Amino acid sequence: AIYEEALDEGIPVNVVDDPPHCTFIAPSIIRRGDLMIAISTGGTNPAMAVRIRERLEKEFGPEYETYFDLIKRLKAEVDQAPTQQERADAWYRVADSNVLDLVRAGKIDKAYARAVEMLGAR
Repeated sequence: AIYEEALDEGIPVNVVDDPPHCTFIAPSIIRRGDLMIAISTGGTNPAMAVRIRERLEKEFGPEYETYFDLIKRLKAEVDQAPTQQERADAWYRVADSNVLDLVRAGKIDKAYARAVEMLGAR
């Protein structure tokens, strides 16, 4: 009854353990600043999505927010690269470097300097 009334009113319905009566499923989400990780089991086992989120929260700690805040400061410079490939290469150099490790160690100034160095390396 509620499902039909909601549909008639154009109201989204989420009954995660009853997928046929869902118009959307909300994933379990981890947010670390600009990083967002969504986990969903498609309604099959929401509790497992929560457990997976809990594991990933340990892997992707608060240092990721600091990391992305630092990287965001360099985005305008990277966006000046003439080709998409050069921009992608620059970001991969940073991602594959020790910048995140430096952030984890609390060495933010060194992390920033390393990111700048990696962006300049060709």
